[in-house]
Amino acid sequence: SDYSMPNLNGLEALEVILSMAPGIPVIMFTGSVNEETAVACMKAGATDYVLKDKIKRLPYALREALSQKGINLAREQAEKALRENTERYSTFLNSTNDLVFLKDQEFRYLLTNKSYQQLLGKSDQEIIGHTDFEILGENEAANCRKSDEKVIETNSLYISKEHIGDETYEARKFPVVLGDGITGVGGFLKNITTQVKAESRLNLQDTILSKVANAVMITDPDGIILSVNSAFTQMTGFTAEEIIGKNSRDHI
Repeated sequence: SDYSMPNLNGLEALEVILSMAPGIPVIMFTGSVNEETAVACMKAGATDYVLKDKIKRLPYALREALSQKGINLAREQAEKALRENTERYSTFLNSTNDLVFLKDQEFRYLLTNKSYQQLLGKSDQEIIGHTDFEILGENEAANCRKSDEKVIETNSLYISKEHIGDETYEARKFPVVLGDGITGVGGFLKNITTQVKAESRLNLQDTILSKVANAVMITDPDGIILSVNSAFTQMTGFTAEEIIGKNSRDHI
């Protein structure tokens, strides 16, 4: 575009062009231009400006403008693809009740899903960049750090139990290559509190039954044997493995 035109100047023309076709390279072509005008054009979005007495530079300016346009287009497409992938990735991570995280080599959070954020009562922005020692209690953080370090040390999957508040989680942690030879830690934490409590009740039940002198058998409503104590096995001659799962009406 020429800078000086009958009904508008180059800046006004530039505004019209960029409003109608954002991203189009615009080169201002002028007989004379002072430094302030040139700076104003560049700030307004012009790709370049060329003086008419240096018209030989115009082909190079055009080539550079088109090259930069190609670079910008490729970057925009890459950024769009990244945004779409990130949205799909976030949708996947946020669809699970498991706690999901990714930490860098210093064990600072890089990513968490909504389940993790809800558990901690913090937003993603409040978690990212921080370590467990800045977010959790001292004992909880120390336990988490121990298993994180184990992943880095062995460079393999590590499964452990971790406690956050009153809840118990099965933590499955694994190494994640972050680039430039740097390895971080990714993980999924599944809430197993109900399972752990049930197992504790069963263990307590088994302990109590083993101390009872009388034979004890526990069945479901259909008569399927669920548990027996040692007095029962001694009295009947059946081992627990032989009798559990069988119908009591057929064997007793």
